[in-house]
Amino acid sequence: MSATQTLAQFIVDIRFDHLPAAVVQAAKIAILDGFATMLAGSAQELATIIGAYVQEMGGTPQASVIGWGFKTNPVSAAFANGVFGHCLNYEIQGFPPICARIKYNLAASPY
Repeated sequence: MSATQTLAQFIVDIRFDHLPAAVVQAAKIAILDGFATMLAGSAQELATIIGAYVQEMGGTPQASVIGWGFKTNPVSAAFANGVFGHCLNYEIQGFPPICARIKYNLAASPY
């Protein structure tokens, strides 16, 4: 089986109740962090341009544009929300706390 097939089979076979509690907790933090980053990004200057553009383009109101109070088609909402999520260029916070490990490893480096 190829690496892709192995990964696909793993995804097909996995069940929520088989996931370790730490994995579920990390996923919850990642999802909440993503929404918070998109919401914060939705108020940035670039978001004003993208939000107005997507709103002007219209679309069947099926998916929310975060922080803008309207819905549009899923593709346009994904575009806007994706831009919002990257406006501030934040990285995931919380779990795992890798930033501290990187700092300590760099501090311990002889270079």
